[in-house]
Amino acid sequence: MHQVVEYLIGIVLIGAAFQAPEPVVPSMMGGLVVMNAAIAKGPASAFPLISRTVHRWLDVVVILLLVAAAFQPVFDVDSTGRLLLCGIAFVMFFIWLNSDFAEKATSKENKKLVKQARQERLARPQSEEIGKKAGRAVAGGVNAAKRMNKKRQEAGQERLARPQSEEIGKKAGRVVGGGVNAAKRMNKKRKEGDNE
Repeated sequence: MHQVVEYLIGIVLIGAAFQAPEPVVPSMMGGLVVMNAAIAKGPASAFPLISRTVHRWLDVVVILLLVAAAFQPVFDVDSTGRLLLCGIAFVMFFIWLNSDFAEKATSKENKKLVKQARQERLARPQSEEIGKKAGRAVAGGVNAAKRMNKKRQEAGQERLARPQSEEIGKKAGRVVGGGVNAAKRMNKKRKEGDNE
């Protein structure tokens, strides 16, 4: 993609030079950009002479040359040409920042290693790993249930020594009932005392 964009940028510069009153500098710089894209190794390369890492730094040189060509005093450049050269330099710098200049694997073994590393990065968990996780989760639940049953059994032995819930309920009912009956008796006595 990077190479194709550089080809397009060079063609735009050359095309703009045909309409400029001073075409020398934009056309030379357009040719330089096209040549830079053509000699770098890549899918759209015409003459794969230099590696991607070298091309990375040649791009910086071309960007600096575009800016320098816009303001050089030897050849006349009109204001539109200056603006175009600076704009193209900015676009190339932006593309340069967002490009990956890493070398691609060339041998079959390297391609397999790169493919395997990529698959490991993007892989979903394998079925064996999922099975282990599910087994651990189920075992944790079973162990928790066993611990709860054991605590209930220990608590059950303590309950036998204590009064049963039925007896406790009867006693509580008697206490509450006694309190209610006492309140009724007190109200009855008050009413009798008021009537006399």
